[in-house]
Amino acid sequence: MPKRGKKSVFNESQENELVEFILKSCKAFFGITIPTLRKIAFDYAAANNIANNFNKDTKMAGIDWYYNFMARHPNIALRRPEATSIKRIIAFNQEETDIFFENLKKLMIKYQFKSNSIYNVDETGISTVQRNSRILAPKGLKQVGKCTSAERGSLTTVINCFNAGGTYIPPFFIFKRKRMNALLMKDSNSNMVACVSDSGWITESIFVDWLQHFKAFAKPTADDPILLILDNHKSHISLRAHEFCRKNFTHVLTLPPHTSHIMQPLDLTFHGPLKTAYNRECESFMVNHPGTKITAYDVVGLYTKAF
Repeated sequence: MPKRGKKSVFNESQENELVEFILKSCKAFFGITIPTLRKIAFDYAAANNIANNFNKDTKMAGIDWYYNFMARHPNIALRRPEATSIKRIIAFNQEETDIFFENLKKLMIKYQFKSNSIYNVDETGISTVQRNSRILAPKGLKQVGKCTSAERGSLTTVINCFNAGGTYIPPFFIFKRKRMNALLMKDSNSNMVACVSDSGWITESIFVDWLQHFKAFAKPTADDPILLILDNHKSHISLRAHEFCRKNFTHVLTLPPHTSHIMQPLDLTFHGPLKTAYNRECESFMVNHPGTKITAYDVVGLYTKAF
């Protein structure tokens, strides 16, 4: 049976690989939108030196390519995801939760992961302004003040990761800056690393950088593969990340959408106590350095003590 649509940039095997990626992403709760697919197609062609007429400015495959691709693969359809209400978020989504545990079961049976080969990763934000704890004051005083570093602070993202055996990957910091400065890492542990981004949040490229950092310490191999559990943030969805994990014996499983506040181990057991400890370090800094505000250059040192 002849293929429908205009002749493709990719051969049949390459297109089937894209289809497999889309289907796996859907099953793993990743939402591949039309712009995401067009970007992935551009990245795929560039990574494999495949001749194409894709737009070099937008770094995306054309909309015509998308329509022809869909015509050639009728087993894929554009679907609107089910909206999840607050009530359903609180109460879980039974179907998606079952899918997550079924996928986890299959991976565990197939690869027999050890406890020290199952990692969980998550990002959190830390501020240069501490959250005040309750203090001792005269009884009956209506208004009690306490010095803070500033009214509004700058936010730094930290990527934390550890496994079920208790092994921690050194934290990875993302500063909201244009250029990196070595002084930002003063008083840190030697294995901690950092980068910068315009927003201060993680991006697709930064996540790939973190994966390289992760690999250096987790050391996945063919005989001892890694299971990495994470949420389905858009920064985790990229062709580069998918290819890196596939080549480096790292199997990724995402939590169902809107359940990380209940199912994310880092949120439940680590980031809360860690932020409390970080807050204590900030308060101690303000007591020991009166009149001095906490800046981005102090964040890593204070965080390291709390960590």
